[in-house]
Amino acid sequence: MKTVAVGTNNEAKIAAVRAVLSEKEYRIVSLEVPSGVSAQPLSDEETRLGAIGRAKRALEAAEADIGIGLEGGVTKIDGQWWLCNWGGAR
Repeated sequence: MKTVAVGTNNEAKIAAVRAVLSEKEYRIVSLEVPSGVSAQPLSDEETRLGAIGRAKRALEAAEADIGIGLEGGVTKIDGQWWLCNWGGAR
């Protein structure tokens, strides 16, 4: 059985990963890891890098087969701020 490490202790994010992986047998572990970006990412790029950073750090910290990072941020489009969310896997 493969181990999937989710780089968060946020129950909503963990539930989302469980829902996506529900048809396969995976051992899912969660752990809080740093994103490597600011506490409130202010662009799509920074948010994407945060998701990738969490995935990489979760993978390494848990010695898992797969690492998943989910990151929320905001991005400015045409002078207005919008929520953005990115997911990354390693």
